[in-house]
Amino acid sequence: MWRCRKLMISRILGIRALQISMTAPVMVELEGETDPLEIAMKELRQRKIPCTIRRYLADPHAVNLLWDIENSRVERNQTLAVFDNVEASLQLLDRRYRLSDTHLLVGNLNLPFIQPYQHQLANEMHCILVDAPHRYRYCAAPACPNIVQPSSNPSLPFERPYDVAERIMLQQVKRLVLEDRLADNVLLASTDSDYSSTVRMLQRNGYTVFIAALSTAKVGYVGLSNNSWLWDRMSVAPTPESKLTLEYETCKEARPPDQT
Repeated sequence: MWRCRKLMISRILGIRALQISMTAPVMVELEGETDPLEIAMKELRQRKIPCTIRRYLADPHAVNLLWDIENSRVERNQTLAVFDNVEASLQLLDRRYRLSDTHLLVGNLNLPFIQPYQHQLANEMHCILVDAPHRYRYCAAPACPNIVQPSSNPSLPFERPYDVAERIMLQQVKRLVLEDRLADNVLLASTDSDYSSTVRMLQRNGYTVFIAALSTAKVGYVGLSNNSWLWDRMSVAPTPESKLTLEYETCKEARPPDQT
């Protein structure tokens, strides 16, 4: 009997302590901050409230750009203008949309439209640059230590796939989720249908996913998105004449999926 009473008292005290911790005032260093959203976020971070709660206080119209640079290329003189152009295209869907402060770029960082601008992309555009080099494939047969072929050759039996951009992108996206740096809206710039699993994973967890792809993208992949654009139009600045007709593109010219 005494043990039961002791257990009930400890439970009541535990619940009361949790209520006090949630309602007690927390000292927040404002440092001249007047934005109520920033003040609330700082307070929640100090209380260590779960990120699922903090997401409700974030900007609901912020959009993270996830850019597969090998499958969504631009002209060299367009690299730094891509972000403003993408934001202008998003605002044709909803004027409140804006790009967030975090952009993820994955792929070969030595591409001619990326390599000269790496410093500016990382420091001025707040981009996370992740190199995804092609690697040699190793035979996966038991007790076989041989390198069977470079990644550019046709596949062979017992071959272990090499690390490619979509796998690294998925790892980085999960990292952003755990660090609470991913906005509720995500724009995936890639024509590669291997990203379908990434799109589904984000949507299952309550994220809105947009896709920007070339006209050669598979219909099934593009159809997973909440809205889609043609990348070769979205990445360049819209002219005054095209603003009336550009609106969000749905990749209707995409070829049908392979029958095999």
